[in-house]
Amino acid sequence: MTKPNKHSIAIFFAIDRLAREGRLATVTTALISEYARVSEGVMFRHFPSKGAIFDAWIDSRAGRLAVALSGMAAGRTGLLRFIADQVEGGGNLGLLCCPPLDCGPQRERLEALRLDVRAELAQRLAGLPGLPPNVKVETLTDSLWQTLCRAWKNPEGSEARALAVRLPWEAEEGPKAEVFPAAETLGRLALSASGFVFDPVSGGSFTANETGIAVLRALQEGQAGLERMVECLAQEYDAPPAILERDLMDFAARLREVLR
Repeated sequence: MTKPNKHSIAIFFAIDRLAREGRLATVTTALISEYARVSEGVMFRHFPSKGAIFDAWIDSRAGRLAVALSGMAAGRTGLLRFIADQVEGGGNLGLLCCPPLDCGPQRERLEALRLDVRAELAQRLAGLPGLPPNVKVETLTDSLWQTLCRAWKNPEGSEARALAVRLPWEAEEGPKAEVFPAAETLGRLALSASGFVFDPVSGGSFTANETGIAVLRALQEGQAGLERMVECLAQEYDAPPAILERDLMDFAARLREVLR
C-alpha cells in the first residue's frame, strides 16, 4: 500500500467528492486530477493506473471504517454515535453508497466490503432492545443502509440530523410534522414507477397515482412543506392553488393514516 502523502490525500478527497456526485462509474484520471488539483504526471508517479488509485482509496477508507466499527460502543448510543460520525465525515460512506465502479476488481472489493459492513450492522441491530415487532433484522438493516446513503448525499438535510438522535424506524419525539409525516418516515418508503409504495418497517403497502408518487419523491428529496409542494404542482397542473392544497392535505392525511 502506498504511504499517504499530501498528493495521495488530495486524490482520496477528490474521489470522495466524485463518489458523492455519483460520477465514479465513468470517472477518468483527468477528472480525478482536476478535482485533486494534482497533475496527472504527479498522480501517476504515486499510482501506476486508475485501478491502483481506486485500490489505495479503498484501502484508506476501509481502514478508517474498520477502526470506527471496532471502536463502536455497545448499544443504541454507540450505534448512533457511529452513524453521526460517519455522516459528518462522509468519506467512509462513499465506500458503502457510491455507484458501482467501472474497474472490475475494485468493484468486487467494494461489494465484499459492503456485505461485511451490512453483516456487522445487522449484528449490532439484533442486539438492541425495543426493535419493531414482527420486522426482520435484515429489513431494519436495509432501512438503515438506505437512510445512511441518503444522509451521505445530503449531510445538511433533516434526515441526516435525525440520524444523530434516532434510528429510522423510531418515533420522532415532540410535535409531529404539521402536515406530512416525518421526513425519516417518508424517506424509508420504497417507491415504484407503477405506483406501488412499500414501508419496510411496518411491512405495509399501498398504491398512489402518478402525482402521489411524484409528491412522495419530492418529499424524500427534501422538498418538504405544504407551500413548497403547492408551488411545485402549480407549475405542472392547471389548477387553482386552493384545490391543489386541498388535494395535498387529503393525501397527507392518508399518509399519516397508513404510516402509523
